[in-house]
Amino acid sequence: MACPYFYPVDRLDDGTWMKPPRLPLGALYRGLCHSVEGQQFEPDARAARECCNTGYARGKCARFPDHAVTDALRFSIEADANGVIEVVFVLEAGWSPARFGRAQWIRGALRCEEALDPVLRRQMEVFIVNYLERRARSAHV
Repeated sequence: MACPYFYPVDRLDDGTWMKPPRLPLGALYRGLCHSVEGQQFEPDARAARECCNTGYARGKCARFPDHAVTDALRFSIEADANGVIEVVFVLEAGWSPARFGRAQWIRGALRCEEALDPVLRRQMEVFIVNYLERRARSAHV
């Protein structure tokens, strides 16, 4: 569950964890905070690690909006067959699902019937790319 305002840009390997926990996006990322409309802010490594990548930053992050209706974004692979990856996304509020949807990854492109917020779209793309990397590694074992 990543922060719903976190736009991941590239991987962040800050060496803090000896063994990184299972991360919602599949890896630790640095990126941009979109919590204030029209402003992009790059959180430091600590904030990225403790809030942005792990979600539920309300009360932990000074930039997290009081009026936010979503606390975190969660992704899950529903199916992977015939070159199509089915992804379920859940917007959570108060540790409960507030809204959900489905998307497909077909030949490197994300397709969804509903218009996706750029942050949600980017997090889903990163999640899928990390899934594909894990799948490729496990095929070589």
